[in-house]
Amino acid sequence: MENKGLTLIGSYPSPFVRSLRLFMHERISFTFKSIDYLQEKDAQYLLSINPINKIPVLLHDEKVIFDSRVIYQYLKKEFLIYETLSLEEENLLSEIYGVMDTTINLFMMKRFDIDIHGQSYYFERNHSRIKNILHHISSHLELLSQWKFPAMLLYSYLDWANFRGMLKLNDFDKLNQFHQAWTNLQSVQATKIPS
Repeated sequence: MENKGLTLIGSYPSPFVRSLRLFMHERISFTFKSIDYLQEKDAQYLLSINPINKIPVLLHDEKVIFDSRVIYQYLKKEFLIYETLSLEEENLLSEIYGVMDTTINLFMMKRFDIDIHGQSYYFERNHSRIKNILHHISSHLELLSQWKFPAMLLYSYLDWANFRGMLKLNDFDKLNQFHQAWTNLQSVQATKIPS
């Protein structure tokens, strides 16, 4: 039975949202409310509950929690979920968030017909940042061998970036193997991006 007092608001494709859905799956009963912030009605609703105007948002009774990392910390504390992360895992989490932010910013520009491969220091720097972060993560995948939140976040990012055509997984052998290793998990299948 779903917890009517706990609602996660976001979109199905968003890796920020999906990582939380993966974390909550089979741990916490909740309602998922899908919105499309590119539609005026949903955009107004999102802004009315979240001043930073981003997904995900968690509603828990009278509380409103923004930002996926804060939501993750809140859920662990509120529902007594024991999942400690080492300093190295926290650093990897920061890297994954960094590469997600950068890739999503480029994707949004591309969506609005901006040439993200044009001659520009800004675009070159961001493409280089994505590549460097992914190579660094690839060399530390042993820290993501357990299905904890950092692994869920990386999987969600890789699946989204591949789905949106922002990343060719075949260009990153170890990351591709990581992605394939978790694809058949029940929670992954239950939260997969609709085609």
